Amino acid sequence: MSLLSDLFVAEPSAALSYEERLKRKDLSVYDRAEFKGLTRLEFSTLRAFISNEEWDLDKHELEEVTPSGETWLFRFPERFVDQLSKLGSAGIPDLSKQWAATEELQWEPAEAEEVIVALVRLAKKAKLEAKGLYLWGSL
Repeated sequence: MSLLSDLFVAEPSAALSYEERLKRKDLSVYDRAEFKGLTRLEFSTLRAFISNEEWDLDKHELEEVTPSGETWLFRFPERFVDQLSKLGSAGIPDLSKQWAATEELQWEPAEAEEVIVALVRLAKKAKLEAKGLYLWGSL
């Protein structure tokens, strides 16, 4: 069984109904990307790298929207979304290598780059539409 990790852009009320819409296969209102194996921990380490800071869970954590259980919903903090939206394509390969090498991921850089490219695209859309960027996950 794989850990599902969906990234999506939405208004707060639409974010809360993501899981219900997913069950109905009615996701047309979301701009989204699907991945596996990513939790708020991995995104907090990415945030530390982008901020050029030493990782601190309290400082780099995503905002919890619904309590964790078998599924969860987190919001990317506005500052993180802003940083992602301004990330240039020239910096993505090095950031991908750095993030992929973390103990939490241990991925190939190309896999990490795919996630970062999707995050940048979604962050730009969230900024343009004044919406939030969210992580929904399920065991």
